[in-house]
Amino acid sequence: APGIMKRLKEDFDLTDEQAAGVMGNLGHESGGLKDLQEKNPLIPGSRGGYGWAQWTGSRRRAFEKWAADNNLDPASDEANYGFLRHELRTNHRGAIARLKQTDNVSDATRVFAQPDEKGEYARVFEEEYERAGIKHYASREKWAARALVASRRAREEAAKAPADAGSDDAALYKKFSGRDLESDRRRYPEHADKW
Repeated sequence: APGIMKRLKEDFDLTDEQAAGVMGNLGHESGGLKDLQEKNPLIPGSRGGYGWAQWTGSRRRAFEKWAADNNLDPASDEANYGFLRHELRTNHRGAIARLKQTDNVSDATRVFAQPDEKGEYARVFEEEYERAGIKHYASREKWAARALVASRRAREEAAKAPADAGSDDAALYKKFSGRDLESDRRRYPEHADKW
């Protein structure tokens, strides 16, 4: 989540809390960005949703076309982030505009401590972008909190790292996952840098 949140913040000038609201929705929709194919589609006989945002129907077809046009595997992080960014810059740019207007955006440190406000970020993005059939706000808010904590933890760990070590991604990855980063990058390149 920290890497994706960083990209969201850079691409859309979002605060940590706003980016966490986006991640809360994506985390809920796809089980932490792992379950790309919807398990039990609400519409019998349909293919259901696909991708981080569980794009459904015409949006799923648009995602698949966008990925094909950009020579990307629809299961890849680049395809999922790229299409999300594409939609948020084009036909769903209103979601970003509304997200930026949420209360206390400038007071980033207090928002996390106030669950009603933290939840607002996840809810605004759901209302403007996801528009889910079943809302499950509590789950979205939990994923948003997880993303925010992971992002802050990664930033704190990076700040503690010795200056000459730069950002020792391999050591941080080993510390938090117990696994070797380079091995995982080779074996699971699309998942090594997510959560």
